[in-house]
Amino acid sequence: MVVTLDEARVLKIALKPEHKNRLILQAEFIQRYDSGIFPKIFNVFEHGYVMERLQQPFCNEIGGWMADIKQLLRENLWNIKETVVVKHNWHGTLYDAVMRRFIDVYQLNIIKGFTDKICERVSEQIFRLRELKGLTSCPIHGDPTFDNVMIRFGLPVIIDPLPWEESYIPPFKSVDLGKLLQSAWGYECALQDIHYSIKDFAGQHDYNMIRIFDGESKVDILAAKIFCLIHYVRLLPYQKIENQPTMFRILLEILNDLETNT
Repeated sequence: MVVTLDEARVLKIALKPEHKNRLILQAEFIQRYDSGIFPKIFNVFEHGYVMERLQQPFCNEIGGWMADIKQLLRENLWNIKETVVVKHNWHGTLYDAVMRRFIDVYQLNIIKGFTDKICERVSEQIFRLRELKGLTSCPIHGDPTFDNVMIRFGLPVIIDPLPWEESYIPPFKSVDLGKLLQSAWGYECALQDIHYSIKDFAGQHDYNMIRIFDGESKVDILAAKIFCLIHYVRLLPYQKIENQPTMFRILLEILNDLETNT
C-alpha cells in the first residue's frame, strides 16, 4: 500500500505480515545500488519504508523511453563488477512455480483454449531454457516493466525491484530483458483496454523490440523471450476476469513467435 505523506514523500507499507520482509529487502536493495536509477529512500522501518514522491507518466509516454530505461539498467546494474550467485536448482524452482500458476488458471476455468497442449508447449520452452549455455549473470532489477517506471524531473526512475537473492528468479540479464519485452508486448496497454491487440501498435512494438535486442547476444535474446513467456504465465491468475483472455492472447503470440522465429 502506498500512502502520500506530503509533496515530497510517500510511504510504502505492508498490509500483510508475509509482505513485510519483502518490502524491507526491497528498501535495502535500493540503498545498496543507490545511483539515481531508484527512488531515494528516507527511512526504513519494521513494516515498510518512506521514499521520495515521483510523478506517474502517461502510458503512451513511456513507450518512447525503452532505450533510456535499458541504458539505466545497463549502467547502474548490469555492468556492475560484482559476482552474483546463481542457485544450482534455479531451473527446477522456476519450473515448479510456473506449474503452480498453470494449476491456478485451470482452477479458475475461465480462459477458453487453455488446454493441456498449451501447457506442454510452454513446458517445452522452459526446458529449452535449461539447456542454454552462456547466459549473462549480473545484478538485475527483476521487474523493470513500464508499470514500474516513474518520473523525476522529466527523467525515468525505476521503482519496486525484486531482490534476486530472496527470489526463485535467477540473476540473469535476460530476466530483465524479458520484463522489458513484457511491456513491449503490451502488458500495460492490455490492462487498460480489454480489446487490445498488438496489431494496433505494431510500429511501437517493433521499435521497442529493436532497442531491447540491440547489442545483446543470441543466447540472452532467446532466454529473454522465454522469460517473457514465463512472466505472462505467472501473471494470468492475478488478472481481473475481463483482462485474462487478452493476456492469454498475448501469451499465445509470444509462444508462437518462440516456436517459429527462434
